[in-house]
Amino acid sequence: MIGYLKGKILQTYKDSVILDVNGVGYLISVTKSVSVGDTKEYFVHTHVREDTFSLFGFSSQQEIELFKMLLMVSGVGPKAAISIMTASDVNRIYSAVSKADVGFFTAVPGIGKKGAQKIIIELKGKIGSVQDIDLGDEGDDIVDALMSMGFDRNQIKKVMVKLDPNLSDEDKIREAIRLLGRKHTGTAGK
Repeated sequence: MIGYLKGKILQTYKDSVILDVNGVGYLISVTKSVSVGDTKEYFVHTHVREDTFSLFGFSSQQEIELFKMLLMVSGVGPKAAISIMTASDVNRIYSAVSKADVGFFTAVPGIGKKGAQKIIIELKGKIGSVQDIDLGDEGDDIVDALMSMGFDRNQIKKVMVKLDPNLSDEDKIREAIRLLGRKHTGTAGK
């Protein structure tokens, strides 16, 4: 089994890359676009069936663990799981499961309402609550900054999953303060 690969991107396709590792090109399905010539490392899930041998690459251990959990849901194969992983980041997927957001999953091509409900039901106990979500190093920096301003860690984590992942750290902090401030003033008046 192949569990990890590091090399240069030789070729890119819509949802996969060829990764050159010491002169051997591995075709890997990926969730994020990259550029030819980039040096990348992937945690790899090797999917073997009688008629296929496929590699799925992820940039973090957290991503590959979520992918493997999705594969454990009956009716979800690697193509559906990689489509879900491509649709958003890990924290947003965890949030969708925690909030039973069927609409998030049905927006993914190939996932119907029953499939979405099955994913939520089967993963809810495995993923845990929003407070247990690991926000990664970047998230920790933002959480630390907000905690230094006096906000509660659990409230911060609840707000973090609502933030646009494409925002800069500064904009994430501003938006989190706005959301936390609204939540704080909303509870103070009660």
